[in-house]
Amino acid sequence: MKSYSQPSPQRYYALVASLPDLVFPLSAYKAVPLSDAELQSRLSMLDEMDYADVTRVADFLSYQVLESDDNALWTMFDEVMKTVSHEGLKELVRQNMRWRTVQAAVLLSCAGETLPPLKEGEPERWGYDADLMSHIRANWTHPNFSLALSYPNIIPMRRMITDGRFASVSEWNEHTLWSHYVTMDERYEFTVENVALFVVRRRMIQNRLERSTQKAVQMIEQAVTTMIDKTELAL
Repeated sequence: MKSYSQPSPQRYYALVASLPDLVFPLSAYKAVPLSDAELQSRLSMLDEMDYADVTRVADFLSYQVLESDDNALWTMFDEVMKTVSHEGLKELVRQNMRWRTVQAAVLLSCAGETLPPLKEGEPERWGYDADLMSHIRANWTHPNFSLALSYPNIIPMRRMITDGRFASVSEWNEHTLWSHYVTMDERYEFTVENVALFVVRRRMIQNRLERSTQKAVQMIEQAVTTMIDKTELAL
């Protein structure tokens, strides 16, 4: 997951400097950094358009990866692409969609299923990025879809699913995204991207503290069932 977009030109020095550094592993946080009131006080330093952009992108990135309703997900994605003005924020969303695409393919593959058949004149909606989907389709029988360099996490995810360690998959996915967001945050300096990435990671901490292990298992099992059902309907 890489970014090639330029950071936003607007700088928010006081705002970003006031945000706690979230650089430790996700599991290290035992309390949510900043109260809701404290966070909103800091976000009020954003201008109106940037506040709206940060909120939309944070909402999208916080959407649970493996329990998302496809229609709702695509509606959110289309809305972000149409309304968000910062290219750096849009690229964060595109990266997230590509990772969701890889995950969907791994879930189907582990379930012994195939990708939905191509239908002439209709766009593929099981994933995002035509080039990525075509590559996965062409390398379907390869254990990591020949994406080892771009997505080295495919094999670990596949092993956990195959072993039935669904709770481990959910936790591992969280830590994968967390590490990615920490890395991305270091590429920006006092921009709206830093703010959005903080909001997302704060929500991840909050969700982790609130979510039970049983809920994590149900999320993965439901995701596998949903992907199988969608494939059977497409046949």
